[in-house]
Amino acid sequence: MNSTSRGILLMSMSTIAFSAMACFVRMVSSYNVYMTTSIRFIVGITIVILLLIPGYLNGSFNNKKALLLRGLFGGAAILISFISITKLGLVKASVLSNTYPIFATIFGIVLLKEKISVVKIVAIIAAFAGIFITSVNNAGTNGFAFTIGAYEVLSVAGAMLGGYAVILVKKLRATETSSSIFLAQCVVGLMIVAVPSFSPGQVMDVPPAALIIMIGAGIFATMGQLFLTEGYHYVTVGTGAVFSMLGPVFNFMFGFLFFSETLTRTGAAGAVITLLACAVLILPEKYWSVLGVPAVVVKPLW
Repeated sequence: MNSTSRGILLMSMSTIAFSAMACFVRMVSSYNVYMTTSIRFIVGITIVILLLIPGYLNGSFNNKKALLLRGLFGGAAILISFISITKLGLVKASVLSNTYPIFATIFGIVLLKEKISVVKIVAIIAAFAGIFITSVNNAGTNGFAFTIGAYEVLSVAGAMLGGYAVILVKKLRATETSSSIFLAQCVVGLMIVAVPSFSPGQVMDVPPAALIIMIGAGIFATMGQLFLTEGYHYVTVGTGAVFSMLGPVFNFMFGFLFFSETLTRTGAAGAVITLLACAVLILPEKYWSVLGVPAVVVKPLW
């Protein structure tokens, strides 16, 4: 198997693993979401440590402040994404939670002074329009309502935190390994949710079958992250971006097949607009020259 085929296989496995994780979270949505999130972090910590000890993964902890912030923002984003799945359903939560590239792009301009092309400016505007269209059409478990609810707002806020976490990852890549960044997210994330997760009443209310599903969600989440990290060693960022946007597509199918979730026609149109815009934002500028798009660059105004 050549390197490109290996990378595509790893990216495919990563996408499937993350979608399986989301399905498992949806299956235990009637139980304590904080416990589900905690177990996801505990499983991640356990697997990474088991791989670090024999040397299968390398760890470094040089920029402790940035690692702490990465864990704080990334852990909070994961918690909110899990809450979104339990409250909004798998389909709608997948759309809103995967809007983090919008905010990563904006934060990159503001904080890193990155340049942005006209194409991506249009994509940001389109993405926000898609978010609005998707949000006002209440999908999943709650039926139709022309409103924007608190959990829709929370889900977008989680995507915003996730976007900032991406900026921190860009900074940390200069000094830290991927396993260290992932481990920091799990450790700090566990600190955020530990108290509401394991109070005596909460633990006793979770049956063994649900606990197994929660552990399964943690295993799939860790597998997805490890496959993703390894896959980027063999494929370009553009190829990886395409596979990352396939996750919501799988979640749409799983939500419809296993949980009878749907989007209205308007909501589905908003979802398509949002995801396509996010795909545009993930792709590096050089890919637009292949399509004949002018490489016009707009410098930040501040």
